[in-house]
Amino acid sequence: MKSRTHQVATDVWRFVRPLQTRDKPAKLPPDGPNLYTKPDAPFVGCKLCTGWKTWKCIVGMTSTIRSHLRSAHREEYERVCREENLKYSGDPPYSTSPSVPITSVTMHPSPYLSRPPYPGPYSYPHPSAVALPPPQHQPLPLYGEPPRKGTASDVWRFLRPLETREKPEDWTPPAEEQILSKKPEAPFVGCKLYLNGVSGNASTA
Repeated sequence: MKSRTHQVATDVWRFVRPLQTRDKPAKLPPDGPNLYTKPDAPFVGCKLCTGWKTWKCIVGMTSTIRSHLRSAHREEYERVCREENLKYSGDPPYSTSPSVPITSVTMHPSPYLSRPPYPGPYSYPHPSAVALPPPQHQPLPLYGEPPRKGTASDVWRFLRPLETREKPEDWTPPAEEQILSKKPEAPFVGCKLYLNGVSGNASTA
């Protein structure tokens, strides 16, 4: 059974405070106790921001908040995730022991390596097997998001639900949008990445 820290987005809720409004106060409210589950509040705000950054506290917003933490507060975010063994977007738990990444193996003039990189006293890799890049035919996961089997989450996250395919004359992309993880309850969807608002039928997407 997974521990509590790996069942919910603890790496997101740990860094936000519950809010009743998105209006910026004259003075920042106190951080309050650390959260590890979704709060019962209409909005949340970033505790690490010196300014005022808020989001709606709804299902599907954790990916947006996590992206903000990684881009704006990456060093502090990753440090706390390591120290408190938080979920960190589904990655394996951090180890408290220091580790050194292996990027390559130093070759020596002798036919043997000074330290075998694999278990066994006489086990040495062929030079062609050292520090090879991943094969081009193997799909790599999206940055920061593990691949999810059985769903088209890699498609829905880039779409927005629409009630019509007709583009309003004064339409502009909204500043913040919900990130979808499954097929929405809408007749049409539109591409978030296309500024001109391309749309399609949600039943065939």
